[in-house]
Amino acid sequence: MKKLVLTGVLLFAALLFAGTQQGYAYENVTSTPDGGCLACHTFAGGSGAQHTAHTSAAVACDSCHAGGVAGKNVASSTCIVCHPTGDVGACNLVVAHGTSSSCLTCHSACTPPPANQAECADWVGDWKFTYDNTTTTNICFDNSSIDNETFTLCDNDTAANCQCLEDVTAQQLCLEDIDPFAQCDPDNYSGSANCVCVANPFYKAPGPNGVQDVSITQALDNVTFLGNTAPCLASGTRGTTPVTIVQPDNDTAAKLGIANLTYIVFEGATFDNVTFAEILPANFTKDNDSTQFTAETLFNSIGLVSGIKSDNETPPPVCEQNLRIIPGTIFKLLSFVNPFSLFVIIAERDSGVEFDRPISIDWGTDAINDLIHIKLGKRLIFGFGFARPFQLVADDYIVTVTYGDPAAEACGELTVR
Repeated sequence: MKKLVLTGVLLFAALLFAGTQQGYAYENVTSTPDGGCLACHTFAGGSGAQHTAHTSAAVACDSCHAGGVAGKNVASSTCIVCHPTGDVGACNLVVAHGTSSSCLTCHSACTPPPANQAECADWVGDWKFTYDNTTTTNICFDNSSIDNETFTLCDNDTAANCQCLEDVTAQQLCLEDIDPFAQCDPDNYSGSANCVCVANPFYKAPGPNGVQDVSITQALDNVTFLGNTAPCLASGTRGTTPVTIVQPDNDTAAKLGIANLTYIVFEGATFDNVTFAEILPANFTKDNDSTQFTAETLFNSIGLVSGIKSDNETPPPVCEQNLRIIPGTIFKLLSFVNPFSLFVIIAERDSGVEFDRPISIDWGTDAINDLIHIKLGKRLIFGFGFARPFQLVADDYIVTVTYGDPAAEACGELTVR
C-alpha cells in the first residue's frame, strides 16, 4: 500500500527561506590536517579575502565566531548556515567543493548529482510541453487518518481502512471525519462530525491539452524571489501565459513536503489563479541531443506531463540551386510598363531533377506569382507570370519548385533590380 500525506504547495509563496543541516568535515576552519579550510580559504587575522567578503556583506561577528569574540574560534559548522548560497547544507557544500575534496573521505554519502542531471541554465530554450488536464475522479484514502485531520492516500488493495470516493472533481476535498466519511460542504454543514478539508491532489484546472510550445527565455542561479533566495529561477511563456520555474531551498522544501531541489512550475500571472506542477531533479535530465523532464502526477493542477527541448536541432535542408530561371533578372521599372512576362525554368542536365506533377512554384516573394505553368518535358517548365511593381523590392530571391509525389524540391535564383 502506498501512502502520501498531502500538503498545499501554494503555501510556497508565503514560506521563508531558512534552515541548516548538521555535519561538517573539520571541527574548526583552522583544524588539521592540511590546515583545514585555510588550505584554500584565507582569513589572515581579519584581513584575508574571506573575512573581508563577510564584513563587506555586513555579516555579524557572532554568525561565525563563537560568542562574537574575535579569534581562531570559527567552527566549520557555521558555514553550512549560509553556504552554498541559496542551497545551504552539509552535502551541498561538500559537492560544491568538487569530487576531489577531502570532505568526501568522511561524507561518502554526499555524492555529486548524476552526470546527466540538467542544471538551471538548461531551462533556457524552446520546449515542447505535453499536457493532460483530465482530473482523476476516483480517490482512495485511509479513513483512519481523518481523525487526526490528515489525509493519506491508499491503494484499496489490502488496507482495511482504505475507502474510495467516486466523481471527485473539486479543487478542495471535504469529508466528514467519522463514518460514513461522506463529502461535505464546510460553509453549509450541520452534521454532528467535523467537516475536514484538504487539497485534492488529482485536481486539474481547465487548461491546455496535448503538445504546446513553451519558450523559456531566462534562467538565473541564486535569485531573490518573493523576498527570499531561490537556487534557480527561470521564466518564459506558453503563448501569452507566463511560465515561472522556481527551486525552493531545502528548508522550504521540507515545509512543503517535497524533495530537495524540486522544481515547481507555475503558470499564470498572479498567485491568486496560478496553476502548478512539480519536477524532481532526477527527472530533469539532458544528453547530447536534448533536455527533458517528467512531472510528478500528484499536486499537478496544470496537468503537465513532460517536456523536451532539442539542443541540437537539425537545420532545414538547403535547397540545392540546380535550376536556371529565364529571365534571370526582373527590372522593377519595366514592370510598371508591363507586369506580365513569359518565363522558363530549366533543370540542369546533370542535376538529376526530373519534373513530375503536381508542380508548384514559390518565387521567394509575394510580389511575383505564376498565372499558369506547363510541364514541357522532364527538365522544362514554361509559364506566364505577373509581377506587382509597387511591391517589388530589389534583391536576390530563391525560386523553389516543388514537384512529384512524394514531393521533391529544386531551386534557382532570380534577381530583382
